[in-house]
Amino acid sequence: MNIFTLPVESYVRQVEILPNYVDDNALYLARMRNITVAEATAFIKKSIQPGGLAPAKDPKVEFLQRDKKTGDRFKSESTLSEYLKTVTEFKLIMVPTMTVYLNPNQKRSHNALYIATNVAKRKVFKKQMLTSKMKGDKLKYSYYDILQNSCKIKNNSVSGAHASPSTPLFNKSSHSTLTSTCRISTSYTNAANECFLGGNRHYWCPQVVISHLITSCRHTDMHAVTVAMARYDLHYPTVNDVMDCIAYSSTLYWRSELALREIQAFVETMRPAERAAFVYSGDLYHLAKHNEAFVRAMFAAMSLKIEEPNNTKTATALLNDGDLCTLAALICAVEVNGRQISEIREEDPTTYGVLAATAKNAFDTTVVYLDLIHALWRPTVLLPSIATLPSIVRRVVVTSDTDSSIFTTQYWTQWYVSGNLFSETAYRIGYVCTYLVSNLVRHRLGLMSANLGAIPEHIHGISMKNEYYFPVFALTPAAKHYYALRSAQEGNVFKEMETEIKGVHLRDSSAPPNVTKLLKQYMETIMQLIIKDGSLSIHDVLRPIADLERSIIGDLTGGGFTYLKSTQVKDADSYAQGAESANYKRYLFWEEIFADKYGHAPQPPYQAVKVSVATDGSRKFRKWIDEMQDRELASKFEIWSTRTGKKDIQTFVVPLAVILQRGMPSEIIDAINIRKLVKNIVSPFYLVLESLGIYMENDHISRLVSDTYNPPTIVQPEV
Repeated sequence: MNIFTLPVESYVRQVEILPNYVDDNALYLARMRNITVAEATAFIKKSIQPGGLAPAKDPKVEFLQRDKKTGDRFKSESTLSEYLKTVTEFKLIMVPTMTVYLNPNQKRSHNALYIATNVAKRKVFKKQMLTSKMKGDKLKYSYYDILQNSCKIKNNSVSGAHASPSTPLFNKSSHSTLTSTCRISTSYTNAANECFLGGNRHYWCPQVVISHLITSCRHTDMHAVTVAMARYDLHYPTVNDVMDCIAYSSTLYWRSELALREIQAFVETMRPAERAAFVYSGDLYHLAKHNEAFVRAMFAAMSLKIEEPNNTKTATALLNDGDLCTLAALICAVEVNGRQISEIREEDPTTYGVLAATAKNAFDTTVVYLDLIHALWRPTVLLPSIATLPSIVRRVVVTSDTDSSIFTTQYWTQWYVSGNLFSETAYRIGYVCTYLVSNLVRHRLGLMSANLGAIPEHIHGISMKNEYYFPVFALTPAAKHYYALRSAQEGNVFKEMETEIKGVHLRDSSAPPNVTKLLKQYMETIMQLIIKDGSLSIHDVLRPIADLERSIIGDLTGGGFTYLKSTQVKDADSYAQGAESANYKRYLFWEEIFADKYGHAPQPPYQAVKVSVATDGSRKFRKWIDEMQDRELASKFEIWSTRTGKKDIQTFVVPLAVILQRGMPSEIIDAINIRKLVKNIVSPFYLVLESLGIYMENDHISRLVSDTYNPPTIVQPEV
């Protein structure tokens, strides 16, 4: 039994717009006018009637309806309330786009069965993949990785087929159904994580704040809150505390003394339990702000490693809970030592007993706080304003994609340890935060699924699993570009941390291999120094980049080609355009201009080196020719330019055989745009710099690290 979630039958749909509108406004009116709720309700109902002060308008909706017999679609019209009533009465599934489907008990989709089969297969393959990875069997790891990825591709291809009119699976609404459902799942998860770990709520306008105050008062079990507050001797938030809680989020979006006075007027009517419910509901940040000793004690108890093994059935059965097992494995990372739980169970009963004992302690601790969890951390309504959540100013969720939410627990480790963020204690606090988040999100997504119309057995079908733990995570300004150290994956604790690098600019295969290798080493060194020392010096950050830049400049000015890209010039028959191909013309160009002085190119095909030059404009090209010392060569360029009409050159392609024998032509060296080449080669390093808050790169290439940075002189002591 998961104490963080409700029984599946308790998750019910709540999509009645008008009744909730009446009840919300009645509560607000009753409080603000000091009348009874019954009087306020009667007034609201009268006002929304035709001819009333504010008549309710039931908008018309047009939709395509499928004929039950033929399956053909035809256009229908109804009102929104009737549309929702039909959805509710017939227990239909309604996705965020308001497309409606029969639920699986009414008609099972063949596509859904196919996808479910692939999901089950992929789960098995991923487990075997991770087992092989933990054992160091690279061959089997690659094999099962291919199999699990194949299942993923097959499932993803179904969505593509739904969007393609040329396939028998074509279903225009299917793709939007999938993406919109994924997006609200991630949005609700992000909203829950921001609120719980950071106390951050998307109060982008005053109306959202008032709405949240009202729903909190209406949909919270105040008796349960009162019991929890008394049992744990928690601080009851004052009016000022509530306003501070609101301002903490609202000031990110708006300033209005008038709006704040109107909000405070309602807050002043709230009872102590209602204020507590609003401030503490799904919000660990504000709970700790007003009850520091209580939260510290909870963290200390839940993160405790139990040294005495417990191999009883009661304890070992708790390891069947994936989140609880992961928490125990992470807390006991030293004992686990890079092994899988299944391996430990078979071969090391002592360590398995320690894991079970630690899991039991964590579970027993949550039971101690059961009243708190049920009253304040298991709400019956979802967070407001989810449609506009992409505009939220985030404090906790460092990055997010269509189906992922990566959040930081750094605030809590700093708050708890006030020192080394990479100590065993700090890690354990992060693990506990992740465990709590994972379970609380499961409940939130259960509420969401109920509103979509999921049948009871599918209430937790949409989930955000606890997949990775990153002790260090560095986010760059470029979208989907980050680097990190990963210590765990799906409950498996690694013996050594793995480097995770995401983003094409941080993994550019077109860069010289030695530069790509240096970049990886640079990122790893930064992360390892942070773990080791907790900080970086300016020399740690800038010296490797300055050294690389000076190496590139020295190589280029000396006629080298270490950092230049290679290419191949083929014979004319290999190109569709034949002798008119741009690459083949570069062979002819070399023979016409440079062959007499530097040697003929080999007969194609041959290897060559591409050199970007600064003669990419007519004035630059003219100036370069005018300043050329070899006037015979300059004359050849003049003749070529007149004959072809070319007034500039952007790239030279120099035969590798010529460079190896005679070196890079001096005229080309003079034309190289060295700063541009340096920028292009070193730009991923500048992206890493930006992840550390150092911004130097610009379009004009006016600042390179090597322009100003010089390593400190090391003075050798006299003997």
